[in-house]
Amino acid sequence: MRERESRWLAINKRRFWASLFSIAVCIVLIVTLSWHFTRKSHTQPNHQKGSTPGPGSGSGGQKNDDFIWRTLKWNYPLGTPRPLPTQGTKPLPAVQFKFSGESDDDKNTRLIRQDAVKKAFQRCWTSYRAQAWLHDELKPVSGGYKEAFGGWAATLVDSLDTMWIMGMHDEFNVAVDAVDRNISFATSTSGDVINLFETNIRYLGGLLAGYDLSGDERLKSKATDVGDMMLKAFDTPNHMPVGRWNIKDAAANKNQTAMTATNLAEIGTLVLEFTRLSLITGDGRYHDVTQRISDLLYASQMETKLPGLWSISVDASNARFDIGASYSLGGASDSAYEYFPKMMALLDNLDPAYERLYTSSMTAAQEHILIIQPTPRR
Repeated sequence: MRERESRWLAINKRRFWASLFSIAVCIVLIVTLSWHFTRKSHTQPNHQKGSTPGPGSGSGGQKNDDFIWRTLKWNYPLGTPRPLPTQGTKPLPAVQFKFSGESDDDKNTRLIRQDAVKKAFQRCWTSYRAQAWLHDELKPVSGGYKEAFGGWAATLVDSLDTMWIMGMHDEFNVAVDAVDRNISFATSTSGDVINLFETNIRYLGGLLAGYDLSGDERLKSKATDVGDMMLKAFDTPNHMPVGRWNIKDAAANKNQTAMTATNLAEIGTLVLEFTRLSLITGDGRYHDVTQRISDLLYASQMETKLPGLWSISVDASNARFDIGASYSLGGASDSAYEYFPKMMALLDNLDPAYERLYTSSMTAAQEHILIIQPTPRR
């Protein structure tokens, strides 16, 4: 009897341990397969930020009707914007040089150089995807990343048009999908204060360029998000923008004023992107708020200490554009002058004010700033 009981216990012990081992193996298989397919389903590399909402969600999971910058009331309402600009009838002549026939050697040299440039970009892009995906910048030595421009993937957005032009359409589509699914301009991840100038040229400019080249509506939608966010920086008593903008205070709808000390480039390098956004959306507010700045520059251009030019330092809070003693076409001023002929080109020279802004400023620059050194004739 005892011998039969002993055999029965031994058999059941073996069954118990066999069952336990089978359960453990199943758990390991389930966890392994789950990890494998979850990892495989994510097409993005490491450092992906935020959750990945389902198709159609967009805005980094932010529903359009909940986007904070479209729900806040203005402390200093804009009123009715001016009529939307239309295309003019005097397009600028092409600036591209018309080359004669290309020899086989010249073509080969051109293609070699073109390929070298593309490979250099691909190498940098591959490193960014592997080490700093969806972050602003890659640290090339350490392999880390940093958020220098709001934390909205500045490198990614600023590279969209380059990838399209280089024919890297697969990489472009991956990048657009990442922007659509993961980037929200509702908040910033790089601190409370953002640089409005940088946000405009990198994000709004990058998204608009990508949209104009590809026609991808997701980029147009995201550009509208950026535009609506940046509009709130113009919610000041004189509707001049806040160059170093506290986005947290703005989201709390606190009163804000433009800066008494900023530079010409930061105040004058907004109108091109904002006007383009108005043209593709039909919303005249973007053009209106930035055209006000151009109007003030026009009115003051020939009244400065150096007629035709504005000082590097400007007072946006009081709309004074000649408070400094230094005049330059270099950093902190350059892009303001650069945008005059670009606006002429964008609107096919519809507004004669931009032609005068450009020609008068360049005439003054040639007289007072540029030194044309004669060179010996060969």
